[in-house]
Amino acid sequence: MSQLRTLKTVSGQRTPSMDDFVYLDPPYIGRHTDYYQRWLEDDAAELAEVARTLPCGFALSMWKENRYRQNQHITRYWNGLVERTFAHFYHVGSTENLRNSMEEALLIKPGFESSQIEKSVEFEQLSLAS
Repeated sequence: MSQLRTLKTVSGQRTPSMDDFVYLDPPYIGRHTDYYQRWLEDDAAELAEVARTLPCGFALSMWKENRYRQNQHITRYWNGLVERTFAHFYHVGSTENLRNSMEEALLIKPGFESSQIEKSVEFEQLSLAS
């Protein structure tokens, strides 16, 4: 895929160096949030392969899990990275039972992470009607 080949050059024709840091925010594989059905499992796998060859640090954002399933793509292609997670609540859904918590992950190349800050957050579904 041509978009992934451009990852190999960060600034014009310059090859990434140890001084660079690349942030990757691809479509969330397995969440029906691709770019007009053009981001496939093979594209996501190729992104993981290319990212791991970068000489610099990188971080990737991706959904990790919800109450119904876990993202197996993370385990399959991004294992061994430092993981930071954050849970948030989806307030959009046709019914309240479709509005659920989602855990997102920031996956970071080892050696490029900062110290972790511990926070505990509990979610509550709010209703517009009394």
